[in-house]
Amino acid sequence: MEISHRYPILMIGSCFSENLGQHLAENKFNCLINPYGILYNPFSIAKALDEISHNKQYMGSDLFSWNGQWHSNMHHTSFSNEDKETCLRNINAHIQEAHSLLRQAQCLFITYGTAYYYETQDAHAIVGNCHKRPERMFQRKMIAMGDPTHAYIQTQLQHLLHDYPNLHIIFTISPVRHAKDGFHGNQLSKATLLLMVNQLMEEHPGRVSYFPAYEIMMDELRDYRFYASDMLHPSEAAICYIWECFSKTYFSKDTLSLIKELEDIRKRLNHKPFRAKSEQHKTFLRQLVLKIRRIQEKSPFLDFQKELETCHTTLLER
Repeated sequence: MEISHRYPILMIGSCFSENLGQHLAENKFNCLINPYGILYNPFSIAKALDEISHNKQYMGSDLFSWNGQWHSNMHHTSFSNEDKETCLRNINAHIQEAHSLLRQAQCLFITYGTAYYYETQDAHAIVGNCHKRPERMFQRKMIAMGDPTHAYIQTQLQHLLHDYPNLHIIFTISPVRHAKDGFHGNQLSKATLLLMVNQLMEEHPGRVSYFPAYEIMMDELRDYRFYASDMLHPSEAAICYIWECFSKTYFSKDTLSLIKELEDIRKRLNHKPFRAKSEQHKTFLRQLVLKIRRIQEKSPFLDFQKELETCHTTLLER
């Protein structure tokens, strides 16, 4: 599987999806990251993808009120709002955007975080986010191979691959350690996720693959300097290392060369001149605009609107 700038990418899953997605977006890939917000367990991710595929439109009955805000059981708290209609508009706009992108995408990147999930005590509905409601309202379970929850996940992925014949799915397991499960529980959870992904790869050869972010973290970056201060999340250095591994795995030589050019443009734009209105700096910016134009001629699918506006705004200043 080769990832290029020509086709959009949908990223969904845990916070590690956002880590890699931010690198993709920074390098001008057409990338939509977590249209439901962060989702950790495979069931919630499968349900979100099903809703995206069918372009589900949320209604008022899909929301609930808690602590003065309206929430969705499937969405991250960042979608919550004091105004019900605002919450609905935001949710439905993101689903519409993801649905449109999925129809064009050749790559879907899914990151599983944990095999544990929460189910409401009253309706036995699996949720993507508890929104800090009392623990007594939920029952915590772990997906088991072959149980109904696992069967649902398999079925949804099969439907997705059938409905989108050009789509390739890349799975990864988040290297973030879930300490609240205990370190043994965390290992059991990650092992379950690995078995699930391996089974999906065997059932859909050529359509489903796996990127070993978890293994890179565990085997190559074992030193604690590669963890953030909480000793659970990968540090920025670790994320950059995994990004380099990802780049070498999925990008062609031409794409890697283009990324280097884009990095050079970012560095030049981030350069803070001693005298921003000097003729010398304006000459520097004119040369940068020419460089951007040359890249646009070779790669017209890239969007440089913000960069060009930044340059032109400074050039027009007196």
